[in-house]
Formats: sequence, structure tokens, C-alpha cells
Amino acid sequence: MVEKADIKQKFCAVILAGDRGAEDPVARAAGLSRKCLVPVAGVPMLVRVVAALTASPWIGDIAVVIEEPELLQGLEGLRPHLHSGRLRALPAAARCSPRACLCRGSRTAVRGGERRPRYAARGPAPRS
Repeated sequence: MVEKADIKQKFCAVILAGDRGAEDPVARAAGLSRKCLVPVAGVPMLVRVVAALTASPWIGDIAVVIEEPELLQGLEGLRPHLHSGRLRALPAAARCSPRACLCRGSRTAVRGGERRPRYAARGPAPRS
């Protein structure tokens, strides 16, 4: 197991929490606007993902790409991370999907003059 002291570089995490439209069966069944807001055992899925990332010694900053960033303020489990600045909400671009916008860039992100590897993970693509 890797100790925190051994970690020299932390990675930025990107969570794609975009709207899959009115046809998303999970959100529709729960009566919610977004699948990421659906509770599993009483905790919204997005809160679970952020909790897992913040618990990792490998993860530094976390960005959530979502059409309505103000939705994050309504999730109690996210407020401390939003106020600390570790978690940021990024509005999804209207011109392209968040996945397409992220994929156009290089595999590294520059922040504060420092180049950092950038990785994005997402769930399965919606069926057409």
C-alpha cells in the first residue's frame, strides 16, 4: 500500500455529471432531473463519487462538469468541499458535450504554471 508521504503528485479528477435527457430511465424512475442526483441507500450518487475521490491520497482538485452548477450547492455532502475550493463546478458547454470538449485538449492540464497529467473517467455512453 502506498503511504501519503510517498505521493509526490496528486491528480485532478473530472466528474462528468451531464444531463442524459428525459429518456434517462434511472433519473426518470427516481423523479429527478439528473441521474447523478439519484440516491443509493439514501446518498446521492454524485456525493458517493466525490467522497471516494476525496478519500484517495492520489486525488487533489475535483471538477464536476454539469449543466446547472448551482445543483451542487443543494447537496449537503458536497458543501464542505465546495467551500474549501477542492471541489469546483464547471458549467457544461452548450456547443459540445463535456466529453467531446475534454477530449479535444491535450492529455495534460496546466494549472499554476505546472503541467499535470489529466485523466477523465465516465460511465457508459447512452444507447442510441
